Amino acid sequence: MKFQNDLYQKIHSEYRLEKATEDSKKDLVKRVYEAGKSFAMNYNPFIGYLPVKKQKDLKDKKRKIFGSLDVQVATIASAVGLGLGAYFIGQHLNGFDMGFEMMQKVRFSWTEVGELPKYISFPLIWGGFSKAATDAVSYYLIAESAVRAAAGIAGKPLGCLVGEAYYYMSDKLSKRSKSMKQREEEIAQAEKQLCCAKDFTEAERKECENAIARLSKQLNDAVLAKDKQTELNLKKELDKLLNNLEQC
Repeated sequence: MKFQNDLYQKIHSEYRLEKATEDSKKDLVKRVYEAGKSFAMNYNPFIGYLPVKKQKDLKDKKRKIFGSLDVQVATIASAVGLGLGAYFIGQHLNGFDMGFEMMQKVRFSWTEVGELPKYISFPLIWGGFSKAATDAVSYYLIAESAVRAAAGIAGKPLGCLVGEAYYYMSDKLSKRSKSMKQREEEIAQAEKQLCCAKDFTEAERKECENAIARLSKQLNDAVLAKDKQTELNLKKELDKLLNNLEQC
């Protein structure tokens, strides 16, 4: 907008500059928020550990929260993150084994009657984890992560293998169940009926088109013969057939 008064023009220009700056800030904040949300969604080791079917359900049904979820990226990031975590914590830091005696002996008089834990360690388990248990879990997570990372790179993303196995078996069992077979039979019967109805409709439509063609020829002959009564009757029949054709 152009003002004749220089002062008004200056005020307007400053207003436009200030508005453009505010819009730019809002856009930057929005882009930073979306990028942070996408990073937190796809590069944490927990969401990608969910079975792939569950991840897709979350993305489809809760798009406001999980709309930026990329299943392949999330599963690979989860595999790498959990694998490295299991390697460094489980193998190099001895897991959560505190490295000193966690138990104290309980005596009655001069007789030892048992042991009690001295401390509560993470995650609130009496006595912490033993080295053997930590090693077993870490080896499993490392092996599982290697399989999941390879599958994700190959374009076949996998979540937790136990969860994937559960979903696979539940799908197989549901497909073999009596109710599923009955449902499949009902769907097949409905499709068959629909196909028969479509064939019947097409045959009826074809017959109607042939009748229209025949009546049109007769109407043309009546017009040439100047037979007004026959022409009127044929027009009525033709209009009726055209209406029926529109409803087919």
